Amino acid sequence: MKDVQLRLTTGHEPGQASVAYARTAEGLSLVTAGADGRVCLRDPLVLEPTHSAKVAAPPATILAVDPRGKFVAVGDDQYVKLFKLPALTGERTACRFSLPLRALAFSPDGARLAAAGDDNLIKLVDVKDCSTYRSLSMDDYVLSLAWDPEGTYLAASLRGGHVAVSQLLRLFSLGGSQTGLSRLEGPPVAMAAAGSLLAVVYHAGPPNPHTKSQQLAMSLYDTTSLSLAFSAPLPLSPGSSLTWLGFTDDHCLPAVADTAGVVAAATEKPPATDSHKRKPAQTYNNPFARKAPKLGK
Repeated sequence: MKDVQLRLTTGHEPGQASVAYARTAEGLSLVTAGADGRVCLRDPLVLEPTHSAKVAAPPATILAVDPRGKFVAVGDDQYVKLFKLPALTGERTACRFSLPLRALAFSPDGARLAAAGDDNLIKLVDVKDCSTYRSLSMDDYVLSLAWDPEGTYLAASLRGGHVAVSQLLRLFSLGGSQTGLSRLEGPPVAMAAAGSLLAVVYHAGPPNPHTKSQQLAMSLYDTTSLSLAFSAPLPLSPGSSLTWLGFTDDHCLPAVADTAGVVAAATEKPPATDSHKRKPAQTYNNPFARKAPKLGK
């Protein structure tokens, strides 16, 4: 087999650098960032820069490219900046950390950006308006991030060798054995139980840009049959946030309260039938959101 020799091209000053391919409106390109603070869009073959920009506070040590080819996120020791592709213009600050950044990852649809590092935090950013809609606390430094292909799960590796996956609901018996496993459609906010029913409220998206209300949804689980009874949006007042989650005393119906002082309760209790025969339940005047799957163990 013939030996292959690589032709090296100096792209940045000595120090940590990052590289990724980007398919933009101009075609396939290579994006690089380095210790000199420069961000470059390069021809993928000759490696000459076609566009360039520079961060205000070098070095630019890490980058991630939006799968749609519209943005590149670049991180230095504290800030995450967004640049438009392919021209590397329209610089915006996505988020800020107190300690150095280690990882950046766009969701598959390019609408969300996950950023993390030595702060023991993962910040989830809405790319459209650069608002941080969720912060996840970790037990150690975060070294890398990865979304699943559907953008439902976010995995993180930590300095101590641990791996964490967000948005999984695990059910355990009193003896400590896992009895059920389900996927949440967003980061969890609150949980409440009554008898065999478990209500879980989660973020269904970033806050409404017009009303500033939290966009929350609730899933109700029957822990006896290990099934999802229903899932539906929460009816919060405009501009309000969730303050309480519980159940009514008489019919064990899920209920919520918000910062506007409004209390809302479900209008119908889920029918107590076998999980695979369960009919859609009406709640908050919303139809059944999706088919109830059987939970895995």
